Amino acid sequence: MGSVMRVIVERSRRVVVRCPVEFWRGSALVHAETEDISEHGAFVRSEEFFPRGHVLDLQFRMPDGTYARQRASVAHVLPQGIAKTIGRQAGMGFEFYGPTCEQILSLLHGAEKELDVPAPPEPRKLSILVADASLPLFERLATILEPAGHRILTATTGRRALEICRASRPDVALIDVDLEDMSAWELLDELSHDPALATLHVGVMGQAGDDISRLRAYRRGATDFIQKPFTDEEIAVRIGRLAPSGEVEAPRPALTGDLAALSLATLLSMFDFDHKSGTLCIERKS
Repeated sequence: MGSVMRVIVERSRRVVVRCPVEFWRGSALVHAETEDISEHGAFVRSEEFFPRGHVLDLQFRMPDGTYARQRASVAHVLPQGIAKTIGRQAGMGFEFYGPTCEQILSLLHGAEKELDVPAPPEPRKLSILVADASLPLFERLATILEPAGHRILTATTGRRALEICRASRPDVALIDVDLEDMSAWELLDELSHDPALATLHVGVMGQAGDDISRLRAYRRGATDFIQKPFTDEEIAVRIGRLAPSGEVEAPRPALTGDLAALSLATLLSMFDFDHKSGTLCIERKS
């Protein structure tokens, strides 16, 4: 396991980086992985938990192959059940105990230098509808997106989400697969059949990230499929991709999607299964 992605989040100088990390639980050595690191602490993905306040030694394998040892105390625990509810990985948040080691400080400094580029234009402020049964997810998305100026609208049922869309059309909608009174698929159908909402950019959220689930979402006009759990940075990037361009758009076609997230073989199998005929056009965006 090595570095997958590094992103600086200015409010806390966090570096999103997958670093292998080891620590002892009794006589057993636990192998885990970081989700992010800052100069003050780290979040470690793990299914082994210690009580809050427990102090232990963490050994990180840095992206360059070197090892860093850091004493830390458990600041908070995110168990599996709650993690799934809010679209995250289970684990523990650690606060570094004593001075932060030089390897971690160097990692942070290096990531900041890599991202020392001119600031991009300020992103458009969006109204974002979140349709999900999880109240903690609403709080988490508000914490992530509202500081960027976005406005969060919430609905715990599909019918309420449809009402909000018709009353005050949002820029983007995030819809969970497991809505109670109306399935996400039925809600997508309702949106597609409403001329005022046919171009609404919709991201479907769900635990299953297989090709069939993605196909089902794309067939009903979804713009993206977001698999849970996701990181804060990932959902922020996905919202940016979902944001409308401001140009006049045609209604969503019955099937759209990204071949990077969906295999061509599965796509062709779907056409064969539904006994569809015609011409398949694949467009490459520059």
